[in-house]
Amino acid sequence: MNKTVLFFSALSIWSTGDKKGAPSFYETLKGYKSNGWKVILFTPHKEAVSNDLNIETIYIDNIKTNLS
Repeated sequence: MNKTVLFFSALSIWSTGDKKGAPSFYETLKGYKSNGWKVILFTPHKEAVSNDLNIETIYIDNIKTNLS
């Protein structure tokens, strides 16, 4: 059985730059991938995914958030 998980996030995978800052989101994506899941990430951050994760990334230029 193929397993796929979709993540939609307006946040970067790393909070302060590539492989810098809190690793929580990165480790979550890595955990799914290493356990056989197909991981697809929708994000506005073109720099969001390190090549070592090898996940499918779909860049959305226009994610709008209302954080007020």
